[in-house]
Amino acid sequence: MTLLILEDEQEISEQIKEAVCIKKLFDYVLKATTIKEALNMSKKNEVSIFIVDLLLPDGNGYEFIEAIRELPQYELAWVVIVTGIKEPTENILDAYNNSKCNRYIRKPFSMNYLTDMLEELIYKKVIVQDQLTKLKIRRKSRDYFFDHSEIVYIETVDKVAYIYTKRERHPIGRVTLCELEEQLPKEQFIRVHRSYIVNLLFIDYVNKNNSQSMIKIKHYENMIPIGRTYKENYNLFL
Repeated sequence: MTLLILEDEQEISEQIKEAVCIKKLFDYVLKATTIKEALNMSKKNEVSIFIVDLLLPDGNGYEFIEAIRELPQYELAWVVIVTGIKEPTENILDAYNNSKCNRYIRKPFSMNYLTDMLEELIYKKVIVQDQLTKLKIRRKSRDYFFDHSEIVYIETVDKVAYIYTKRERHPIGRVTLCELEEQLPKEQFIRVHRSYIVNLLFIDYVNKNNSQSMIKIKHYENMIPIGRTYKENYNLFL
């Protein structure tokens, strides 16, 4: 993960960098003193979290935040504002609501407080990323996660759903395929039968004939049928 610090006070910037490096919170730490410099760094690197001061030599920190929000990769980026300005409450609320900032810290602040807060944000960011790349199944008050990249196909038998990964079959209880479809990325998973969802990345080949088209899935010997009512879905993807 990469942190970008936009702060024109070199001493504070260096203290932040030293504190996060001691705790090994980020793989890379970038420092900028102007909006222009920070924007160039943002475009050349994949920044995970921004720390932004408000008073800068070439403008206001909010201007930088608005600029990165216009970049698709940073539309929902995590931003922490640090400032010595005593802004009215309305301005602070605007920072959260309009600029979509995640935290607002007034100077002076302790580095322990900052690093604890960054650890919390990193944890939340990892959780959000997991939700985007994993299927969550709740069974008996426990949550189970399956990487999208590991799911080969999903089958229902007698109203019980099974997830087939590259290595084994996992029973996940009475979950409908409609419910699972809603959680899975539509560009990667397709419903081909009332009893099957397949991962397009694991389709080996398709046997087509007049009576029944069958899909051969990688890692498994069995063939998966394409239901008549789902042929149109299949044709849209392949």
